Amino acid sequence: LSFDKSGMMNGGILNMLYSLFILVPTLSITVRRFHDIGKSGWIYFRFLLTSIIATIIWITIIVVKLVQAGISLDPEDIDFTVLKPAIVPTLFYGLILLVVGVWSLILMVRDSQPGTNKYGPNPKEAEDFVQVSE
Repeated sequence: LSFDKSGMMNGGILNMLYSLFILVPTLSITVRRFHDIGKSGWIYFRFLLTSIIATIIWITIIVVKLVQAGISLDPEDIDFTVLKPAIVPTLFYGLILLVVGVWSLILMVRDSQPGTNKYGPNPKEAEDFVQVSE
């Protein structure tokens, strides 16, 4: 691990490997949770897609503002006062991510749908199939 000149930790390859390692379990648990409440797992992928598209649009706006101002894209050369026109898109971007995150959280903390839905039985109501032999 290393630190950049602003004091932020730069995990590099270790951080990337950890993120890739937990990606599949995180997706599977989230999809299972959506199934428990009777929703399709594709809803979560719509949340992710919305976040990715908003990020791409936001980055594009920032880069266009920098290029229009004639500033190089080297982080050491950026004069952040030039980015004042990007404040509104940045706030809008943050609002989109906040709404997506809160909506996803609300769905995940909902109680499971009672009974059996099209994705299977409610795990809270499932009977224990393990029988103890005497």
